[in-house]
Amino acid sequence: MVTPDSPTRVDAAPEPAEVADRFFALATLLRQRANRGMHQQGFTMARGKLLSILEHRGPTRISAIAAKLGISGVSVTEAVDALERDGYVQRAPDSTDRRAVLVSLTELGHTVIAGNDSSRAQVAEDIFGALTPEQRSQFWTLLNILHQAEK
Repeated sequence: MVTPDSPTRVDAAPEPAEVADRFFALATLLRQRANRGMHQQGFTMARGKLLSILEHRGPTRISAIAAKLGISGVSVTEAVDALERDGYVQRAPDSTDRRAVLVSLTELGHTVIAGNDSSRAQVAEDIFGALTPEQRSQFWTLLNILHQAEK
């Protein structure tokens, strides 16, 4: 007998809630494994996300980081203080507004992000490597359909 936990189902299509539950479980596993390297270096998920934002955006104002993370500016300032003290980020004046500062990664911050990116790539290979190239293409198409449906 095929159970709901079986890799393939031969009965009726699963309900949307079943698909969502399975997707959330996979997403949680993916996130946990991908962030394991950051946690081993003593980073919280929020601090790792802060470093990632700086890697993608370059020098950024604290208010913009707070908006992206959906947390208060005070919380971001505290995180930046700790990351700066540990040598991962630095502050510099914003040349367009002398009241503001820009936060950017230091070389050490870039090194941590590069190591995390390598870890994440390995996790992606471990999980999605179980799919054939055709299955990955189909999965990608389905993800894009779902993404577009939410817009």
